[in-house]
Amino acid sequence: MNELQKIKLSLPAIEHEITNLLAAVYQSNPELKSDDDFKLDILEGSTDLLEIVDKLMINLSLTEGYVEGIKITRARIDARSVRLKNKSDVIRSIIRRLLEAAEMRKFTVPHGTASLTAKPQNVEIVDEGLLPEEFFRITKSPNKTLIGEKLKAGEDVPGAQLSNGGETLTIR
Repeated sequence: MNELQKIKLSLPAIEHEITNLLAAVYQSNPELKSDDDFKLDILEGSTDLLEIVDKLMINLSLTEGYVEGIKITRARIDARSVRLKNKSDVIRSIIRRLLEAAEMRKFTVPHGTASLTAKPQNVEIVDEGLLPEEFFRITKSPNKTLIGEKLKAGEDVPGAQLSNGGETLTIR
């Protein structure tokens, strides 16, 4: 079992330990609820909180490094895929030219069959402005930017409201 799994399994016990410790401190000293430095000193001296957070920060750094490495690898694989697709297109073009030069519609060789076949017809729009309205799809979606501006300005927008943004964890 790795370190992260151990921490995840013991997380409820750690949270319970922190909650109980702080509740005991607040019971006799309620003014300390807003003193983060004091709370940090108490938690550091009485629990493994900072050691656990430090291990998690190391794990986070390594994990995010892996994510970046995967992005780089993916970019390289994507570039290789493009090169191979281009190579495939060149090979197909050569086979087509050979079929046409031989004035044949089909070659069968041990590794496959190449043939020229008619492609199905496709719709091609040459001037969108000339198309009648019945041939258009109309999509309707809320303009969240405009709605947000109105709500933030204190105006009422039926069917919409501002959400509580909540909190986010920032790691530096």
